[in-house]
Amino acid sequence: MILAAVSLVQIPLIVLYFFLLGNFTDRLITEQWSYQTDTMNTYAANLRDEIQKIDQFLYAKELSETYDDLIVSANEFVNENSAITELVFFDEEGRELNRVDKVFTGYQARYDSFGDRGWYLDEQDGQYYMVRNAIADDTVITAVISIRRLAATSSNIYNIPGSIVFKRGEDFLSSALWQRSVSDPIPAKITEPEIVHSLGRQYMLSETNLLGMRMLYSVIYYYDFRWLYYFGYLFVGVAVLSLAVTMFYLRRTILKPMSEMETVMDEIGSGDMEKRLPEGTSKELAAISDTFNTMMDHLRDAKIESYEQRLTARRAKTDALRLQIRRHFFLNCLKNIYAMASTGNMDGVKQTALLLSTNLRYTLNFDNDSVPLKEELKMCEDYIKLQGIGQPLKPMIVIESDPELDDFAIPPVSLLTILENSCKYGSVPDNPLIIRIQTAVRSLDDQKYAIITVRDNGRGYDKDMLKLLNQDIDQVKQQNHIGMANTLLRFRMLYGDDCSVLFSNNNGAKVDLMIPMKMNSEATDETVNCG
Repeated sequence: MILAAVSLVQIPLIVLYFFLLGNFTDRLITEQWSYQTDTMNTYAANLRDEIQKIDQFLYAKELSETYDDLIVSANEFVNENSAITELVFFDEEGRELNRVDKVFTGYQARYDSFGDRGWYLDEQDGQYYMVRNAIADDTVITAVISIRRLAATSSNIYNIPGSIVFKRGEDFLSSALWQRSVSDPIPAKITEPEIVHSLGRQYMLSETNLLGMRMLYSVIYYYDFRWLYYFGYLFVGVAVLSLAVTMFYLRRTILKPMSEMETVMDEIGSGDMEKRLPEGTSKELAAISDTFNTMMDHLRDAKIESYEQRLTARRAKTDALRLQIRRHFFLNCLKNIYAMASTGNMDGVKQTALLLSTNLRYTLNFDNDSVPLKEELKMCEDYIKLQGIGQPLKPMIVIESDPELDDFAIPPVSLLTILENSCKYGSVPDNPLIIRIQTAVRSLDDQKYAIITVRDNGRGYDKDMLKLLNQDIDQVKQQNHIGMANTLLRFRMLYGDDCSVLFSNNNGAKVDLMIPMKMNSEATDETVNCG
């Protein structure tokens, strides 16, 4: 118990430790990234000022007075401006007149007679340059900025830590050692602290835009708090060990005996009434075992005495329900014969009497409490024939049954009662009644079910009747729907709560039955034994 208490205290402490450590590292990373971003933005602002000065120089009116003055001004400007790489002068015929450069890059400037079209990207020999043209009198001036040199000015001119890499689309316009060896993908946009790995180090990235290029700024991230996480992992290991020892003790003294008790109870629940609980490893469990075993001895004796009485009572109740259903059905048939005799329809009387005799032979069979589904369906066809005799709009029946369910056991006269209800309440004037019976086998959660659906094209159930049929059998019986109520009760008596019956409206009345096939087999065996 002491170990259990220690484990319960360790768990919240470990969670708190990792929470505080995570907040500390996140805050430190955020502060460094904020400082790094400010440094990058300052550098980018300086570059934008230098580029703006280049634009001003290219279009300063006073520089276009004489060519010699322009060359002198160009030399002074190139030496003072840190961003520009060179200025190249062409005459109006496209011949190069002069070149003022800071560092020779080998870039071959090209004459552009159309003059200024803004800054554009040019590539030569794998190097990238930003180029802009302007016209001063009869002279075309081309300003060139080397992207590679522009990236290098971050450290050797502006003395900022880290390195700059320019990128446009998927292409890198300049490179750095970390970028050439990076092992992590660079995000498409960096709006929060981003750390990548390269050459065994960690680099924190920021970004901004310059002349339509993406400028990536990287600084080595020196902080490594993994050793602090190692302490947390050590605490986790100690807690896991404590829990393991605690669980071993609990399993040995409590869980294992309880599991053995559960196994014995499951076996007793499966019908083995001779099983008894083992003696407990503690005083409390031993008392529970003694009490339970004594109770089971009494239950076994009581079950032996009451078993036959319970079976007899159940059979008597089932027979009574069947008698109620048959009486209701027979009276309806006799009324039909009487009506046909009154109108002189003797052919109808003969045909009805013949069909009724077959039906009586079927319904008055008391040998079993269940019949094969195919026999019940055959009686349904005969019943519809009985209902159609002498009628101008004869009811029709359509049966679609899975052959696998031909011998499936259901209560006799059960589907007949549902058909009788449809014929009685579902008929619509000037429209023939059509009843469909569909059967199928479905699997759900490793259990096979027989699905039986009976539907018609009649008026359907009213709202109150639907509620009664789906919820309260006793109220259905009190509403004089004896046949339907008894049919529902017989299904539940034979197959238990796992047998479901659902009444609904779907362009007419609809009844869905779902019966577990395993339970159906057990119920069939029991009724045969009772018969």
